[in-house]
This record gives sequence, C-alpha cells and structure tokens, in this order.
Amino acid sequence: MRSMKTIASLAIVQILTLGGTAWAQQPTVETAIQAQLHVPEPYELTQGTFINLTLERVDPNQVSAMVFENVYDAFENIVIPRRSRLFGRQVNIVNDVHDVYFNQIQLNTTGKIYTLQPPLQATTPLGAAGIVDFKPAATAGTMLRKDLVIPH
Repeated sequence: MRSMKTIASLAIVQILTLGGTAWAQQPTVETAIQAQLHVPEPYELTQGTFINLTLERVDPNQVSAMVFENVYDAFENIVIPRRSRLFGRQVNIVNDVHDVYFNQIQLNTTGKIYTLQPPLQATTPLGAAGIVDFKPAATAGTMLRKDLVIPH
C-alpha cells in the first residue's frame, strides 16, 4: 500500500515537472523573512514575566494592588521593587470572575508613576485571566503581554 502511494506521488511530480507547470517560487524582497535577535536592555522585562500582587483597594472604578516580591530583569537588576503599586479598574464581571486592567504603576523606590501601555490584565495567582477572590488582601498577579522597559 505504501509503495503505491509513493509511486502515485512520483507520477504526479513527474507529470507536473515534464508538463512545465511545476516550479519553485523564488522569494522576493516583499516576502523575505528576516530573523532578528532581541538583545535585552537593562530594566527591561520580557513578555511572559509574572508579577505577584496583593490586592489593596477593590472598588470597581479604582483597583490597586501591591507588588509583594521584587521583579528582576535579565541582568539581575530590580526593575519593579517590592511594595510598588499598580492602579487600574474593573472592566467586566463574568461568572464571578472580575476582569481588571492595571494602567499605571508607582515605583516604591522613587514614587514616580508610569503609564502602562498596553495595560496589564490581572490574573489569578496561577496565571488564569481575571480575579476570582476580589477582596482586600487577596493574592493575584499579572503577566506582561509585551516587553516593558521601566526607566530608573
């Protein structure tokens, strides 16, 4: 059975080749794909970095959370120090899961507030989207969907 499939495949290739209708497509400048190596910078967090949080304020229009452990970059610099705060708001509730987005961060060391673009979606401590335990002192998290550089 396998040899029949091989023979049939070869016959089709031979027909197309001899008939002049089969040719390889040459890459053009528009279709060429170039690989680029991303070189991390100091104080850059990469996509997929998880930030552990403790909820502080849970008003739907104003949610705040505190970072409860330092977040490091590839150079072992502390990018987001412990006790920094994230500020955002609840945008939706579905089946008791609160969809919260944080759009600002205040660094504990400098007190400066930075706007997060895109906003960070709150997650459960295991990384699932949304917050189930929506009350003060509950644990939560957020995960970066895009590389982020925080000036220091």
